[in-house]
Formats: sequence, C-alpha cells, structure tokens
Amino acid sequence: MANNIIPIKTKAIQNILLHYPSLRIDEVPIFYEIHEIEYKKQNVEEYEVIFWHRLLKSIYQEPQEIEIEGLNDNTQKHEIIVIRKTEDKTTWTLVNSDVDKFQQISSNEKKPLPINWRYYVGLPNGGMAVIKSIDYATKIFIGILVDNKRNKNKTEDEAKKLISLLLEEAKKEKNHLFNPYAEYKNPKNIKQYIVINVYLANYYSAEHMTNTAISQEEKLRDEFLKYDARKHLHDKEKMMHVEQYMLICGAYYLSAIVYYFMALEGFVNIIYQIFINEDVRAKLLNYEQRFDLEQKIVLMPLLCRGHFKESAGIPKNIYSKFQKFKNYRNTIFHSKIDDCLKSLVFVEDGFVYPYDMSKSKEQFMPGFKIMLKKEDVIDVKKLVDEMIKCMLSMMTNAARKIAKKYILNRSDIPFKIQENGTSSLIG
Repeated sequence: MANNIIPIKTKAIQNILLHYPSLRIDEVPIFYEIHEIEYKKQNVEEYEVIFWHRLLKSIYQEPQEIEIEGLNDNTQKHEIIVIRKTEDKTTWTLVNSDVDKFQQISSNEKKPLPINWRYYVGLPNGGMAVIKSIDYATKIFIGILVDNKRNKNKTEDEAKKLISLLLEEAKKEKNHLFNPYAEYKNPKNIKQYIVINVYLANYYSAEHMTNTAISQEEKLRDEFLKYDARKHLHDKEKMMHVEQYMLICGAYYLSAIVYYFMALEGFVNIIYQIFINEDVRAKLLNYEQRFDLEQKIVLMPLLCRGHFKESAGIPKNIYSKFQKFKNYRNTIFHSKIDDCLKSLVFVEDGFVYPYDMSKSKEQFMPGFKIMLKKEDVIDVKKLVDEMIKCMLSMMTNAARKIAKKYILNRSDIPFKIQENGTSSLIG
C-alpha cells in the first residue's frame, strides 16, 4: 500500500502540469502582445533566476524557446536570434531570423551565447502565460499573451493562481535546487568564480584607519582630559565621562592594527587559493579551518610545492615578531580575563602596594589600548610588509610574478573551474 503513495512533491508537480500544461510549439503564435502580471512579483524576485530556471526545468523539462546572441560576420555586431524546440523536442527551429544564420549556428561556425529562456504555459480558460528570463537572464518576467477571444481579467486570475502554485513549490525546493555555497564546495555547474582581494581590502582599510586616527585620537584624548579627576572625584556624571573615554581612547589605532593582521591573513589565504597543490587540496578537506595562520605560513612551501623554493622560510627575527603579533591579536579577540588584568593590589603588613601588570611580561603592544600610539601602528605595518616580502621571496619566479599581478594589484581575483574540477586563474 505504501509503495503506491505518490510523494507530495510529485503530486504538486502533477497538479501544475494537469491544470497548467506546457504548450505545444504549434499552439504558440510567432507574433504576440504580452501583458506583464506583477502579482507577488516581490516574492518571485526573492529567488534567483537560476533557481527559476532549474525549477521550471524540473516541471516542464527544457525551455521551449531560447534567445541566443551571435556575431554577424558582415556588420561585426551582436545580433539576437530566437529559436524554438520542434515538436519532437530534439531539434530547434528559427523564429526571427534567416536560415543561413541558423545553419551557421547549427554547424558551430559561430559560437552562440544563450542569453534568455522562455516557457509557454496553457491556462485553464484557454489563455496562455509566458515565463521567461530577461536582461541576459538577470531578471524573471511572468506575463500573459493578450488574446481578444478571451476575457483578460479571467486570464490574469488564472495566471495569478499559477504564480501562487509555483511559489509554493519554490518554497519547498528553495535549498534543494540552488545552494550556492554547497555547489561551490562541489562544483558541477559552476564554471567561474571571483574572489574579493581581502588582502588589499584590509590593507587599504588599515592605511585609511591610520590616517583617520591621527585626528580622531586627539579628539578622544581631549574628551578624556576634559575633566580633572582630582577635582571632580565626587561628580558622578563627569567621572563617568572620563571613564568612558578612558576605555574608548586608542580605538582607531587598535582598529588599524587589527586590519593589518587581517590583511596578512588574507594574503596567506589567497596564496593558498591560487597555489595549493591540487592533490593536497583533495586530501586536506577544509584545510582553511584545520590550520591556523601560523601553521599555514610554516607549511606553505610544502602544501604549495612547486611554487616555492625548497627549504624556504621566514627569517627567525621576523618570525619571532610575527608570533608576538599573533599572540597580541589573540589577546584582543578572545578578551580573556587573565589577559585583561590591569593591576594587582598587594597588602603587606598593612602597607598597600599597587602593581601595574604591564610590567610583568614583555609585550608586543600595550595591553591597554589608551596607551597605543601612531608609532605602534607603523611598527605593525612594517612587520606585515616584511612578512609579505619574505613570502614573495620564498616563491619561484613564476609564482612571484602571478602573486604580484593578482594579489598586490587587483581588487578581485577571477578563477575558472577546469573539467577535472580543479581551479585556475583567469587571464
């Protein structure tokens, strides 16, 4: 008995096909006037055009009509040609152009670019709806074919019912039919992807924040010194003002420092994206999460072998500074109480001895950000520049040339996916 039960999804699709079937090609006029139906347009546009492409294909199979763009050899201009599936659904027929052009396309003399698709659907009252992509498959359009033989309002109502049914199906299939991040991890249909250059984005942000800090930190410090704590010790409002700005001072300098660390991490991650050995990528799944920044830097010549010189590494004096910088970053980000100790107060034989905890250990940067200075930010910038310079020197000449071209000079970095699933730079 259970084997005869039809799944809900199949029932829903069968219901759509029963009441809103795909039209035969001979039922669709060559020339027609179309009226857009804006019913629930906002809901429709919540889904990507590729999602609608896949959903409609799962219901109606391949599009009945496709717009393609080809280059006219005589005028050297791009022309749009419309082709339709024939009755046997195995070949295409021309709609709006001459036979010679179609034959050139069919014989692959030209390389056409599909730019839009169309589906024609019959409505219960005998009317016709068209669901299509427009503007180079960047938008979805739903309309009805204007027909003087039928009541326009009735046709619109039927089209609205169709839209509601499609939206119901879309809601159920939302994550199944289009999940971009999952598809990126297992690319079958993805041919290209573009990565934001997080190194430059963070590096430029650090520089901008440093320049901004020069004036803004002065304003913060002026607010901190606005009231003399010795004179206004019992004025709660003024003391609150002092305490607030004591905690705020250094925010711009610290932001610049954090951006420089993010720039360094971004540089390393892009290096791996471009140069990691494909065998290693396949074996070390989620290597981005498995290794921290320090491990990535140490293992870079091994995991990106072929693109780095043998026995390459960061000089000890620079690497030692980097480790301190990394620990400082961890202190900031994790905000552990032990790392936030400002002072201890000891009592010995009735004597009170306050102790500044910043004296107890060697620090890369002041633990209390009000003590940060512009010079601290400049030191961090120098360290990040030294680290990047060292990593570039560790590379082969060919790899260094690529790194300079893409990582040091481009706002985004384009990749293409090969037939075997590996990725490589475009250009």
